[in-house]
Amino acid sequence: MLLYSFNGEKLSEYVEEITTYDKLVESLRSLFLDYTDKLVQEEIGYEKKLKEILNAISSFKGNLKDIEPYEPKSFVVLDGASATIDIEAGYIGAYAALAIMFPEMRRIYYNDSYGIIPNDPSLLRKTPERVIFNRLIDLVRERKVMELAYHIIKDHRPELMLLDGSLLPTPRTGLEDKSEELSREYDKYSNSICSIHEEAKNRGVLLVGFVKRARSKILKRASKELTISMKPEIEKAFIDLPDIYDIIIMDILLGQNEYFPMPPIIIRHSFLHEIQVASIFIKSRGDMTPYRIDIGGIATKGDRLDIDLIVKSLGFIKNYMTSLGIPFPILKVDEEVKLSRRLIREIYDDMRYRYLNRRKGKMLTIKAIWGEYL
Repeated sequence: MLLYSFNGEKLSEYVEEITTYDKLVESLRSLFLDYTDKLVQEEIGYEKKLKEILNAISSFKGNLKDIEPYEPKSFVVLDGASATIDIEAGYIGAYAALAIMFPEMRRIYYNDSYGIIPNDPSLLRKTPERVIFNRLIDLVRERKVMELAYHIIKDHRPELMLLDGSLLPTPRTGLEDKSEELSREYDKYSNSICSIHEEAKNRGVLLVGFVKRARSKILKRASKELTISMKPEIEKAFIDLPDIYDIIIMDILLGQNEYFPMPPIIIRHSFLHEIQVASIFIKSRGDMTPYRIDIGGIATKGDRLDIDLIVKSLGFIKNYMTSLGIPFPILKVDEEVKLSRRLIREIYDDMRYRYLNRRKGKMLTIKAIWGEYL
């Protein structure tokens, strides 16, 4: 980590050390270990319940070894990234969206696929509180990914489109009620997701979303904004489970290379009627958390799911699975769009030197807030 003086001079580079008072450290460590013991006891309770229902759901499980690998003629993978710089004048947010078209490995983005918030420096003084600003950046980033996806479906019509993340909109958090700007942005974000679902169905494009952090409660049908349909036997098996995340349930019930369920869960948005996806959980490695695959577009057009396309989606994921349990295209686009701390630090250095040059050595609004490191 680098430290700078206000005039831009590099002071030192150091590795963070633990300097916390030793008795306080021991007290905290003891607290965390006791917490772990209680967590283990709680897990033992619902693990027993889950193992009891294995027989009831076993016929809906499958194994990836029985799925034929699938290689589409053309496909596109998309992802987005964002970062925040905390300076004296307020917060500056950066976002970017990128697509990679396979097999030619062509990179695609447009002039509005990247940017700064606020784009007008005079609005820095109106920067909202940090939690609202972070939510705003997240929504803008995801909207830009969806807008890029829409243009690619319309202009290039790939056979398959893979997104790093869900095909479902993130639910409202309540923060939208505190900020008109945030509420407007959420509406734009929701509309952008509707647009790709509708355009993919119209153009015959298969949509696949790879959800790495499946902290949903779909199996418990715990959502006010989603209508969740599954086989009655599955619904009955999970009805008495404690209120825990899908990822925990699947981690206990699935073995390596297994998926669940088939036929998949059907999820419809209660208010955004263009959105309908089929969801399947997979566990690609025994030592990794399970993932969720959202499938939409042409596979969910009409009243019935196209099971052949659902299976092809699994075959596509299998075909590109890496040793990390994540498809290679997802890792590739994530690597190329990432706004890492080091990159943002270098961009901030360029900003600071440009600022100092224009201000003849004076430094004011662009100072980093004390205690905030890029």
